[in-house]
Amino acid sequence: NEENPIQIREGFLKKISTQLDMKQLGAHTVSTLTKHLDIQKAGIVIFEKKNASVLYTLLKNIEKEHLSIRDLLQVIYFWDTVGHSTVLVRDEIEGKIEKDNRIARIFAFMKKNGIYVILPLNRKVQLNGVLLLGPKGDRSPYTLEDIEFLESIMINASMAFGRAILYKEVQEFNISLQEKVNEQTKELQVKVKELEEARSFISRYGQYCN
Repeated sequence: NEENPIQIREGFLKKISTQLDMKQLGAHTVSTLTKHLDIQKAGIVIFEKKNASVLYTLLKNIEKEHLSIRDLLQVIYFWDTVGHSTVLVRDEIEGKIEKDNRIARIFAFMKKNGIYVILPLNRKVQLNGVLLLGPKGDRSPYTLEDIEFLESIMINASMAFGRAILYKEVQEFNISLQEKVNEQTKELQVKVKELEEARSFISRYGQYCN
């Protein structure tokens, strides 16, 4: 029996509930979505919160050389103005390209890369990121049920990614802190050694200095 969307989502939640590795999270997310909807082309790109540099990328059958980061950022900036709950479906935005230059650029980007749907990662967990999806295997349009399934998966994936990023930041902070402690410990050890050498010198030759 084929699993229904609710069963798939529950299985996905179990897989990611304790996962803190971003590569594993990305693999689980893309695998779950592409398998259920029979999609051969998919990708996840996450940007740093404080700047436009790429923090994480996973691409399946999408050419990285052809994927413009600038175009992806245009999508992020578009969402900043229209709301981050907006799912971009190629078939739906095609009729709006003459009315909005931003949509025209996004549509051109989607068409060039064979992307049919772009979903945002949940901004409530302070993530700047996108999910890119190609056509379904049977080339049928994405239905409302498909989009609802994708959104439910991405809400949970976004929270997991946010948790993994926070864990990574804490690890990096701990490493940096440990390096500073090690550096200061070495400096202290040098000073202690110098002090011991000075004391030894005074105890040996101090009497001749009087």
